[in-house]
Amino acid sequence: MNKIFTADNIVEVGLMRSLLEQHDIPCELRNHHASSLMGEVPFTSIWPELWVAQSLAKQATELISQSKNQDVSGPDWSCNRCQEASPANFELCWQCGARRQPD
Repeated sequence: MNKIFTADNIVEVGLMRSLLEQHDIPCELRNHHASSLMGEVPFTSIWPELWVAQSLAKQATELISQSKNQDVSGPDWSCNRCQEASPANFELCWQCGARRQPD
């Protein structure tokens, strides 16, 4: 297993975990209950971490890198299924969950 991502908060790690799972990359979340050690060990050693199989590490790292560099500015978009407006940075419709269709 290779550690491919860590952050100081569980929310960011959870977002990256969801991204990997959407692309069928199984991952393991570690240190998500380590906050009780704060003050006893260096703070960066208790940050939540994502680990993947060595064979998937390169693909997972590239996906995370792409998501970090993605431009999320722009106008809202309309869902093709329910016609609801969603913010530019949403890939799924907030109303019905349909995937955003390319322009």
